[in-house]
Amino acid sequence: MIKRTLAVLLLALACIKGYSQSESVPEWNLQDIDAIKVGVVLPFITKSEGKSARFIEYYEGFLLALEEMKSKGFSANVYIFDMGSETGTEKLESLLETSEMRDLDLIIGGFSPDQVDVLSNFAKQEGIKYAIPFPTKTNEAQKNTEVFQLNAPSEILYDNTARILANLFGNDNIIYVIESGNNSKKEFVTTLNGQLNQRGMLAHSVAVNENLATNLMSALDMNRKNVIIAASGSAQLLEALLPVLGSIREEQPNIALSLFGHPEWQTYPQFFTSFYKNDTYIYTPFYMSDDNYKTKQFISNYKMWYNDKSLINTYPKYGALGYDTGIYFLTGLFKYGKNFESNINSISVLTLQTPISFSKVNPTSGYMNNGFYIVHYKTDGSVDKIEYGK
Repeated sequence: MIKRTLAVLLLALACIKGYSQSESVPEWNLQDIDAIKVGVVLPFITKSEGKSARFIEYYEGFLLALEEMKSKGFSANVYIFDMGSETGTEKLESLLETSEMRDLDLIIGGFSPDQVDVLSNFAKQEGIKYAIPFPTKTNEAQKNTEVFQLNAPSEILYDNTARILANLFGNDNIIYVIESGNNSKKEFVTTLNGQLNQRGMLAHSVAVNENLATNLMSALDMNRKNVIIAASGSAQLLEALLPVLGSIREEQPNIALSLFGHPEWQTYPQFFTSFYKNDTYIYTPFYMSDDNYKTKQFISNYKMWYNDKSLINTYPKYGALGYDTGIYFLTGLFKYGKNFESNINSISVLTLQTPISFSKVNPTSGYMNNGFYIVHYKTDGSVDKIEYGK
């Protein structure tokens, strides 16, 4: 089924000027020898049909960005390369021997750390720009001048977020709520404490146990805003904490109180109503506003192009990630050519889900995306999405 879906997708898009492919159906080879050459290297056809569907959706979103740029006069030869595995590198390494790969101006893809490492080394050796679209624990941009890392490692995200958080809530009463046996955000808490200490601030801590309500009430400051920061991203912590906050608000309706949490909280729709009630903030490298005009336009175009198909319910949305990756790098190539990085600070695009703000890690490195959002679920039922990192 997946193979047939991919074949139908490629056939439907073969009419786009500058579209071509590799490792698929070679008779549809519409090439412009002077056009930019972009390769999308992903595990399109794997043993898991569900997993393959995500990467196909990513590519579908990328092609919508290509179509948008085509309407502005941009032309590119886009090659797709199927790695055949989410983790392995055997097929990928054979692809690197092809002339199509060596002739590319930009590579987008790789999923596992091993695949990213192989592609990074190849890009460095061949002098090809390499965009890493998916999260990876390694800092490839640190060691390769050709790399553009779209998702910063957690330590960079934590550091950027902690600085913003300390500025936003620098005069407030900070209280950590700690879940026993769950230290998933220990590094974030440590980083934030470092920022608070620099400002001469001390945070309180309370544990999730039978005394949570009493201890939290004792830690509150009636004369300042209180910011409750979850020390883990789990749903279990929220299940324990939110009823306590509800009771406090009933007993102390005039108390100033906000909740601060983590990216995964946006995947817990059962708590959204409580997020609004508790004036909740989260930090996240991904967020797509359903009521945004550009989002609505993208979803409409996606359904129109792909037979009324809906985006898969994942976090992040792979189709939106494909579009954001495409619109950013294709815009850079269109405006500034193959060496667009010399104008990296001038590339500005409206993205759907991923804020993009690249800068060099150091003078001899590649580029890291420092963009992230602070999303604010406000008590009036609205949501603010504020971009940081520029």
